[in-house]
Amino acid sequence: MAGPAAHVPMALFWWGAMALCTPSGHSHQGWLFGAAVCYSALWLNVSLFCFNLLLPAYPLDGGRVMAASLSLRGVAPNAAAQTTAATAMVLAAGLLAIGLWGLVTASHTQGVMQVSVAVWIGTTSKALWDLGAAGRAQEHPLFADRSFGSSGSSGSGSSSGSSRGSALTSGAPGKQYVRAGILGPQV
Repeated sequence: MAGPAAHVPMALFWWGAMALCTPSGHSHQGWLFGAAVCYSALWLNVSLFCFNLLLPAYPLDGGRVMAASLSLRGVAPNAAAQTTAATAMVLAAGLLAIGLWGLVTASHTQGVMQVSVAVWIGTTSKALWDLGAAGRAQEHPLFADRSFGSSGSSGSGSSSGSSRGSALTSGAPGKQYVRAGILGPQV
């Protein structure tokens, strides 16, 4: 949630800067350019806030909120992982289609970035899906912070009370995903 939380003060800053750059009665090109830069930065931050928080595609914050909401509603970790991953993969496919369409028709210049983000969302969601399908969702940082019973230990021998620590440092089969950064940043 740090990303969306950072966009709010940045948007407020650019809104204030835009107000300072557009004093009434001035039509000097420098003032107009400064106001245009501030306006663009303001809407960039608003757009990134909405994209990151409102799109329920893991590893974006909206996907993390979705996974946490499913867990809070009592959905089993493996089912929550697969639901979160499936939703994200559908959204990634849509984003990929829009990006490829933009590249093919040259209708907009964001096609490369959209394709890259779609591939990133798709690959991280596929890894999450695989863990859920294998019954090992608790090894993922999204689900490891919650205690889902004591029988899910991976055999590390430590009883620190945190399944997250044992899943990330022991011989757990999913740790290569975390180390490689495939599953996104650790929370």
